[in-house]
Amino acid sequence: MNRVIAINGSPKKKDSTSGRLIEELERIMGRKLEKYHALSLLRDENYTNILQADTIVVVFPLYVDALSSHMLRLLMHLESDIKTLARKPRLFAVCVCGFHEGFQTRTSLHIMRNFADRSGFHWRYGVGIGGGGVVAGFKEMAKGPTAAIHKALCGLAEDIDKTGDEASDDIFVEPLMPRFLYAMGGNMGWHKLAKAYGVKGRMREKPMNIKG
Repeated sequence: MNRVIAINGSPKKKDSTSGRLIEELERIMGRKLEKYHALSLLRDENYTNILQADTIVVVFPLYVDALSSHMLRLLMHLESDIKTLARKPRLFAVCVCGFHEGFQTRTSLHIMRNFADRSGFHWRYGVGIGGGGVVAGFKEMAKGPTAAIHKALCGLAEDIDKTGDEASDDIFVEPLMPRFLYAMGGNMGWHKLAKAYGVKGRMREKPMNIKG
């Protein structure tokens, strides 16, 4: 059977959107995947077992149009170790962002493809997902605003189970809701968090003017 490993690139240990997407991918595929957390891998520094997989799926959040620093460190370790292996695994990437538009992740997916080409992974394609705040809020992703995201994950699951290793075009998807409604919901969420932590009044303050 195609041995598939999923790497969660979120800095959160639990309740991350990246973890939620991996769980949905498992549900679609109808089987458990070997799952690892990027931060834990950096501590263990044992990558041989991972690199012997047939397929690796990296799911991570967007950080300033790119990858977080710990994800970049992990990629550097993987690049170093994979050079010693004769057989290279296939690589898929899923990037989720807080912007409404999925195409905001295109630069991060280009980084992943460049990494694959440089290190020797068989790059397949990436999935860029917008509206990360909506993804975490729906238990049933196949219905409602997350239906398009679920459909993209279904396509990913189908391609993971195939044996081909030729590169394909990246896919970009976002919630099925107007951008202004997504922004409105996000603003309500920030106000709710500010109230919970007792700092709602400070949201009306002007930004600090720091002079160099």
